[in-house]
Amino acid sequence: MLTLNTLTDDETVAKLAGGIKRWTLPDEFNYIKLYQQVGDAKSLECLAEIALNRQQYPKAAKYYKTLIAKFPSAASRQGWEQGWGHALQQITGNWGRFEREGSAVRGLKADLRYIFRNGKKVLITVNEINTEKLIADMKAYYQQHKADGNDLLFRHEAGHIDRLGWWLMYDHENTLRQKYVGKTVKEWSMNLKPAGKHFDTETRITYKAKKSGAYLLRTKMEYGNEEWTVLWLEDTAIVKKTVVDGVLYYIADAETGEPIGNAEVNFWNCYRTNKNTRAWAMVEIKAWVGTSKDDTPEICEWAGKTISYAIRDPKGNQVKDETEVKLDAYGGFTTTLELPENAPLGMYWIMCGKNNRRTFRVEEYKKPEYEVQLMRRKSRSNSAIKSPPPSKRSTISVRRSARRLLNTQSNGKKRTAAGAGSAAVITVPLI
Repeated sequence: MLTLNTLTDDETVAKLAGGIKRWTLPDEFNYIKLYQQVGDAKSLECLAEIALNRQQYPKAAKYYKTLIAKFPSAASRQGWEQGWGHALQQITGNWGRFEREGSAVRGLKADLRYIFRNGKKVLITVNEINTEKLIADMKAYYQQHKADGNDLLFRHEAGHIDRLGWWLMYDHENTLRQKYVGKTVKEWSMNLKPAGKHFDTETRITYKAKKSGAYLLRTKMEYGNEEWTVLWLEDTAIVKKTVVDGVLYYIADAETGEPIGNAEVNFWNCYRTNKNTRAWAMVEIKAWVGTSKDDTPEICEWAGKTISYAIRDPKGNQVKDETEVKLDAYGGFTTTLELPENAPLGMYWIMCGKNNRRTFRVEEYKKPEYEVQLMRRKSRSNSAIKSPPPSKRSTISVRRSARRLLNTQSNGKKRTAAGAGSAAVITVPLI
């Protein structure tokens, strides 16, 4: 019932009180026929968008072809990115892209999910990346404590090695590719079977390396676009775990998980020191994944499925690498995040896929300081009642006042201000 691409021009769907319904529209309320009767450029644009929303791509392509043919002067004035020709090419052209969800990289083998449309053949090329030179340049950069303005590698986001694929893809001057991309290690082509009516379909691209390292994998769709991705294929895995006395590092074979004895590990720190250091903390996170539905709210379609997530700090740095997790019966999962001493304060992001993200805030806790004063109460003058001498009393009443002290900055000088205070009369035993 909800297959949108099967709707005719006189049908529609809507969510009513009794659920989602599909029915035939009377001619006087049929917006598609009304747009067709008008027939101007704006109406044809609306008809093309309606067809796209209904996943009726051949019909949408027909409307864009009509627009270009009927209004050539308007089409020539449009920019390509916003034009009808660009929209038509998006539907009828040969396109391919890598999808992170569902892809897997384990050890020296990568199994990538490739989404394509219309194309029947793709050429795949794998090049080595000179990781030794890349890491050496990064170390040299941090030793200088400043960015080299002539080096494209650190011009925008210095030292973010996980952005290597983005740098190489948008390296229009070809500087980085000449510097870090090495020889071609494999090249082959794949025949594709596209879905009909311009729908997307998927296939798997598998590559197994002979040695560990970074590789630039490129796909060139026949008569279509080019896509890039960087593969980090490792034969060794490092597992980090916080223990009572410090941090435990487990060095193992990436495929079998067997420990590697007498492994030599080199550490180098890419973080700059922060004068306002804070003690590390462990953040415990519970999250749920679900689809908003009113017809079957008690059923979780995500139960038992596997998703991947990553966490970024307020500066955009990825503080937890993309991790796969299996959801429970309610679509939930738990995870932890260890914050270092110099962790930035503010809003952190949990990202599941491209468009699903949620936030949590990290704030610093400071132990409050108070100023407490004790003042003896003034006795009421009453000649008829005489208070016993202090030596014979067991308690004494005093007035207590307390103010919270706040540290503030003013003109570069540290000042101490008083926050909201309180006062009360208390009884203090005499010892």
